[in-house]
Amino acid sequence: MGARPAGPGRIFIAVGFALSCIGLLFFLWTSFGGTLPLNAKGYRATLVLPDASNVVKETDVRISGVVIGRVVTTERSGTTTRAVLEIESRYAPLRRDVRAVLRRKSLLGEAYLELSPGSPTAAAIPEGGLIPARQVREEVAVDKVLSTFDPRTRAALRGWLQGWEAGLDGRAADLSGAVGRLPGAVQTSGDLLGELRRQRTAVSTLVRDTGVTFGAIGSQQASVDRLITNSRALLDTTASSERDLRRTVAALPGFLDGLQSAAAATSRVSRPLTPVLAALRPAARRLPATLTAATSAGRELRALAAPLDAVTGVAPRGLNAARGILDAAGPLIGQLRPFARQLLPMVQFAQVYRQELVQAWTQTAAATQAVAPDANGRNVHYLRAPAVFPAEALIGASRKAPYSRSNAYMAPSGIDELAKGGLKAFDCANVGNPITTPPIPGTYPDCRPQGPVTVAGRTSQYPQLRQAP
Repeated sequence: MGARPAGPGRIFIAVGFALSCIGLLFFLWTSFGGTLPLNAKGYRATLVLPDASNVVKETDVRISGVVIGRVVTTERSGTTTRAVLEIESRYAPLRRDVRAVLRRKSLLGEAYLELSPGSPTAAAIPEGGLIPARQVREEVAVDKVLSTFDPRTRAALRGWLQGWEAGLDGRAADLSGAVGRLPGAVQTSGDLLGELRRQRTAVSTLVRDTGVTFGAIGSQQASVDRLITNSRALLDTTASSERDLRRTVAALPGFLDGLQSAAAATSRVSRPLTPVLAALRPAARRLPATLTAATSAGRELRALAAPLDAVTGVAPRGLNAARGILDAAGPLIGQLRPFARQLLPMVQFAQVYRQELVQAWTQTAAATQAVAPDANGRNVHYLRAPAVFPAEALIGASRKAPYSRSNAYMAPSGIDELAKGGLKAFDCANVGNPITTPPIPGTYPDCRPQGPVTVAGRTSQYPQLRQAP
């Protein structure tokens, strides 16, 4: 079979296929931050960073969390880095009093530049202008915070952490059990704080009255001294009669039995008094010996009270100090009320999402425990974390695709819907939208709207936390 010359149709198909490949490459290049040679450049300024080893090309530039530009080039110069920032036209130009700080947005060390907006009355930085290093604030890392502690504090912190290590060693099962009981503890804490908030007047009165009571005790120093002295004498007498005291204690059961019989006989008025007297006769025979033993026991109790002399001297000062503490605690209760108003909604939110809160611990363990050999054959840990790139985000779609079933505010226990036909969507307003992205092959799942969510007695389309009244 001989070769045939290509006709116009085949040439058109080949050229169209080549152009589509080139267009797809351009699209992927620009989607991942690349620039085209003939594209117009935005407003640019140069930032001098004292030390920015983790600032690379395409690093985000943000103001108040909003991405306003990116780093287009970086150049090391000694101990500093000169980064050229390209700012979107709607946020340009920057002001001369702008401030910058390097922040981290992930545990892996990925960084971004945070800028302050500057004063609207300040002069603008011209195209290609310079932001000096003195306007860059140093990043505060954990090791820098720890370096501010004195040696004694660092040693105490080290001992505290080592104590936790020793305490948790071999206690994995106990820790898992504690985490499993966490929902109940969170619910109980919410009930306790709510009850304290409702009874805040009674709590304030209790603290105030306790302070008054201790103040009254502290003001009666002479009476307290006499009470302690008399208690010492009683304990000395009791301590000097240990043998008699033992006999007294041994005789108490019979004495109590007699009293019980007497009480029963007295309650029965209809019975003759003779059985009552007969029942009391054994107790009457033992009573003289009991009283004699109690007198001897007083001497033993006096010896026991001898160490209380030192307590007698410092007790007034201690009671006065306790009174001052309780007096100062009254205003503290009032100061804790605003804190409780903020804390109660968070506790109520955690109580509703307790299943998700507990599952987060096990999911974190599952995501970080994986081990696999690297290129050198050494076993290393890696993070199990899926990276999702929706087609709508890649092309910058202005509306959700009709097959999108996203839900950023999943209801409590919403993951259980997987076993009931699939996860529920936040809403189904997008099912009638036209398809602007490549369609997904196959049939689309039915859209089931999630509906309102109730948190802390408030029902809305998504959880909303507001401070308690």
